[in-house]
Amino acid sequence: MKKIRNLVIGGIENKVFNLILATVILITLAFSGVTLYQNRMLAALSEETNVKQQESISGITSDLMDKVVQSSMDRDTDLEALLANELFRDLQMRVEMMGQYAEKLFSDPERISPASYSPPSARKDGTVTAQLLLAEGVDGTSPELVARLRTAANMSDMMISLFGAAEDTNSCFIALPEGAFLVADDRPSTKYASDGSLISYDPRTRPWYQQAVEAGGLIFTDVEVDAFTGDIGIVCAMPVYCDGRLEAVVGSDLFLTSMQEGVNSLDDNGGFVCIVNQFGHVVLSP
Repeated sequence: MKKIRNLVIGGIENKVFNLILATVILITLAFSGVTLYQNRMLAALSEETNVKQQESISGITSDLMDKVVQSSMDRDTDLEALLANELFRDLQMRVEMMGQYAEKLFSDPERISPASYSPPSARKDGTVTAQLLLAEGVDGTSPELVARLRTAANMSDMMISLFGAAEDTNSCFIALPEGAFLVADDRPSTKYASDGSLISYDPRTRPWYQQAVEAGGLIFTDVEVDAFTGDIGIVCAMPVYCDGRLEAVVGSDLFLTSMQEGVNSLDDNGGFVCIVNQFGHVVLSP
């Protein structure tokens, strides 16, 4: 017999009480177990979710960065291509202007006032001048050649002006099939050898002359080494015909120094750009 708060419990009542107490204890234990399990499950789920979120964020960040980098590289590439195209387009326009003017001069030389010309003067370095060079063995005093040179010398002012219009220009020139070469640049001293003698220069042997005559129209050469400075450049040239006869080849060349600096700067910034010409040859690369 038990007495709980003035209640006397015994027999059946004691058993019922014990059963209820046991049930309560079991329910409490079960609830505690379920709660603990749920907490662990929630903790594991939270940790798993956090990991997945971090992975997702990392993936998104990585993809985003890849897209940003790719977009930046594409813009740099497009910009370099645009700059290269602009340089070559300007070069082509200069040569076409020279070709049109030369054609007018030689189509009716009798109506053109003879112009003067002179050999390079080393004292004029830094000043843009038109300078005459002859191939070895060419007689510069020949009346026929003198007359044609005086016609060609009318190109001097235009060539000097075009040379000054673009800082990357190496030179502007007109070459006669007799082996005479009238060139406008600001480096007359480069036309002299170390012993002080004037260099003989035959334009007819140069790739730009031969390619222009062979093509019968405007051409761009592959990368060439300048005969006077040793710098690399690309020459644009075109032949001038009158009544089917070759009168001259005009042209201009472009230093690739600035473009090379631009390509190298992209390489420093993690990009890689190379410029390929129409022959499939790599013109510039880091």
